[in-house]
Amino acid sequence: MKQRNSHRKLFLTSLLLLTTSYSGSLLAANCAAGWAPSGSVFSGCVYGNQNGTVWAQQVTASFASIQAAIDYYKDANLETYFPGLDFNKAGLVLHGVIDMSGFGLGADYITSAIATISLSGNGGVKTGADGISKVLTLSYTDASGNAVSHTFDQQVGGAVPQPGETTQAIEDQLKDFVKGGTGQNFLTGMLQARVAKSPIDPVAGNPVSYMARLVDNDYDLAIEGHAAGENDGGLTLFGMTPQYSRDTLAGLNVSSYDLPLRYNHFFNNSNNLIIDMPITMQTLNQTNTYSAGLGVAYSHFFLPHWSLMPAFHVGAVGSLDLGSATLLYDGALASRVTFPVGPNGQYEIGMTNDVSYLKTQSVTIASYSIAYKLSNWLTKNGTDFNYIINKSYSVGTYFDRVDKLSGNPWYVADYNEIGVKTAKIAVYNGARYNFLTLGLGYLFGPSNFSGVNMSLGINF
Repeated sequence: MKQRNSHRKLFLTSLLLLTTSYSGSLLAANCAAGWAPSGSVFSGCVYGNQNGTVWAQQVTASFASIQAAIDYYKDANLETYFPGLDFNKAGLVLHGVIDMSGFGLGADYITSAIATISLSGNGGVKTGADGISKVLTLSYTDASGNAVSHTFDQQVGGAVPQPGETTQAIEDQLKDFVKGGTGQNFLTGMLQARVAKSPIDPVAGNPVSYMARLVDNDYDLAIEGHAAGENDGGLTLFGMTPQYSRDTLAGLNVSSYDLPLRYNHFFNNSNNLIIDMPITMQTLNQTNTYSAGLGVAYSHFFLPHWSLMPAFHVGAVGSLDLGSATLLYDGALASRVTFPVGPNGQYEIGMTNDVSYLKTQSVTIASYSIAYKLSNWLTKNGTDFNYIINKSYSVGTYFDRVDKLSGNPWYVADYNEIGVKTAKIAVYNGARYNFLTLGLGYLFGPSNFSGVNMSLGINF
């Protein structure tokens, strides 16, 4: 029984080892339609046959997180579902699939008989079929739609006897493959395919990913830096803008909790420095994703109502539940121009344009390297209209749009936001600033993407 369990462990580990570190799966044509139901973060399906016995039953399940998938398959008793299953005999064909909301990894495990050849004592040749060949193949479809696979094989006995070899050999190959250069290309392609095919990758590929949120952050910094430079007298301010958003992608609901912390140092009416530290936690069913970054931006006025702002950020995002982690660098250049209208300038029309370049940096965890190797150019452009009431309050509306200009394929590459904002204006030493800001926005885009965000900004 112990040896049989080791064979079963090998097959299940092959399904889960890569997904544990990197998350993935492949939709299997032989699994029944609808086996991966909408709203499931992870789904699994196993089916197969042995020596002419075709098992009609499939071992399928849905999971809220990758850890739940690991726990389920770790304890799965496949012999219960597949009568006659024997990992120690030839003629076994098992197919396994782990799906992550539309993208994933497939594993095929096949055993077959091979001949044992040896010389007898009188010089004759003795042949037999007591050797076993084991073959494990991992496969997925990359971001361009091409099939990618890698095969691990092992012989126990047979024409090339390897005394004492066990199924651990393929597990060692698998682990070495994950750590090695060839395996790194395989895994990087899998991560990039997940960005293109799955709506919930935490690094990139969708409006709630870390890359997209950094672009939003660059855009907001341009507006804040411009507002500080237009103040009469200028102020050095600390600020934070807690924000809650709930977004829906492909039937999955993601809740995000943001806390951007900012220090705004005013030099003069033409120059303003912002130090920025955005912090985010996201929840999806029972999964959690965390990100944090540190950045600096410098706003300079070339004309009384036109400013340019270069910005740079470095950050990290990770999720044990989704099997993802990376470092990320962000460089941006944003323009902001405002047009005061009315006898006292109580109406204001603003236009903001931002272009950002974002690039990932690989990370190594317990000898396993996670390398997304993503580089993308994104832009965010928008306009806003504000009305100042008695120099004490302002109300306004805005519309903006995010587009991916170039780089790796995304699941949702462009989206829009429309919303309203109101602020309480305070005056200190002759300088005006938004002491308290409330905002409500609605986001929408292709692939049935929609979202709502609420923000509360405080400066002091």
